[in-house]
Amino acid sequence: MSGRITAFVLALCLLVGAAGCSGRDVADALPQGQSWEEQSGSGSEPSGPSQEAAPPALVCDVSDLKTLGETYLTPILFSQGTAKSWTDANALDAEGFVTMYGYAQVWNADIPERELIFEGEVPYYDADGITLEQYVQSYFDVSTDHLRSSKKYDSQKQTYRFNMSGVGFAYDPQVKHAEYDEAKKELILYIDGGFEENRDEAAALTIRLEQDGGFRYVSSRRYDP
Repeated sequence: MSGRITAFVLALCLLVGAAGCSGRDVADALPQGQSWEEQSGSGSEPSGPSQEAAPPALVCDVSDLKTLGETYLTPILFSQGTAKSWTDANALDAEGFVTMYGYAQVWNADIPERELIFEGEVPYYDADGITLEQYVQSYFDVSTDHLRSSKKYDSQKQTYRFNMSGVGFAYDPQVKHAEYDEAKKELILYIDGGFEENRDEAAALTIRLEQDGGFRYVSSRRYDP
């Protein structure tokens, strides 16, 4: 009986020793300080070359005044942002910003009649306040409080009301010259007065190009050409 116990213990010791040697062999095969997961690649994402975002770039050459105007001047037209000199967008009339959104997103949209609000025979449309504010603020560093100072803003509904009975606008400035500052990533558009009666007036509109491909209006300076 004692002989069987001795044989069993011996066999058990041999098995344990073999397992220990196997574990040491695997560990010895790995570089010092490296785990099996690191060696096999499991548990971590493969690392590829880092990809940096492309720097801001113009949509065309500065000599292509027509394309520059259509791309960078169109959004600001109805805000009256070139009608006066400014470096702080909060100095501009809030009504102009609301009108800017109206021309871009409301008056030319096919809004169902069921979404209109009638006061007598005059149709109105209530635009979502946050949506309007985010749109304007994607182009201007203007505060939400300033936008909400508009007479069209309803603080209870948090909407901006637009008269849908018809609009007209003759403001059509033309880009006469353009410069691009590569270091600042800023485009300067030199434009005329916009209305037929003041074509001899001029403004220099500064636009900053953004990393994501967008752009923001920085300032406008009126001057005598």
